Amino acid sequence: MNKRLTTCFSLLAFFLLSSFAQAWSAQVHRQISDAAFVRLSSEQQHYYSELLKYMPRQDLSFADLSAWVDSVKRDNLAELYQQQIPDSLRAFSATDSSKWHWSNAYLVRSEGAEKCKVANKGQLEAAFVALDSALKSEQLSPEQEALSLAFYIHLLEDAHQPLHTATLVRANCQTDRGGNDFCLLKRAGHCVMNLHSYWDSAFSAAKDSRFFNAMPLQAASSLPMSMQMNLVLAEGQQLAKDVYKTNENRMPHSNYQKWGDKVARQRLEKAVSRVYYALDQHWQRQQVKN
Repeated sequence: MNKRLTTCFSLLAFFLLSSFAQAWSAQVHRQISDAAFVRLSSEQQHYYSELLKYMPRQDLSFADLSAWVDSVKRDNLAELYQQQIPDSLRAFSATDSSKWHWSNAYLVRSEGAEKCKVANKGQLEAAFVALDSALKSEQLSPEQEALSLAFYIHLLEDAHQPLHTATLVRANCQTDRGGNDFCLLKRAGHCVMNLHSYWDSAFSAAKDSRFFNAMPLQAASSLPMSMQMNLVLAEGQQLAKDVYKTNENRMPHSNYQKWGDKVARQRLEKAVSRVYYALDQHWQRQQVKN
């Protein structure tokens, strides 16, 4: 009976979470961006709303801007920029942005993996610094500005999800790709919930509009945004060992779920504040230029 109840609760947890996990890019990115946007002044909101007209897709709201980036991560960057890629991004011009979204510089090692050497192939830090430089350029066209800003905000949001900043290394020296190969629940022999998707769900916060509406802005940092990214990644990496304190092939214990929900809310609060300040700083720079 206990085993049957455990299975039922695991399946129930899967169905509740999967509705969030399938919509991370469409839901949580939108929620972060929108929460930052509505805290801007009306003048700033007007500026960014006008900038949307220069996006490759012109039916996007500002909340859609960051979410849209996931849909083009396999597209050639030079083509996205219509062969007018900013100078600071030219090193990426022959590639796509699929590796921009993560950094696995921090390794959580399983027993037996102590001597494994694993290269960090993620480009989150390098891409963010290049985008930061592009957005400060005096020669940026509105089309370049809009697209660079979309990537910039998206990567800043991604970096607040702990499993975009670390990965598990197994004894065979293979990684779990930031939790994507760390299965929590299987159905008919197939993994239907992995640890990365579990964290992508943002737990209960994804359905809590009051949480996003009421959250206060945190104090602004005096660090340049390019340096703040290092801080964001370090915060996620500090959480990584605890993120992996759950077992494969079973849904996490309720205590883990409560802890994860608390952490997710803390990361979302930081993400909203940092996106807000990034937008505020960019707008102020543009006013000086004009």
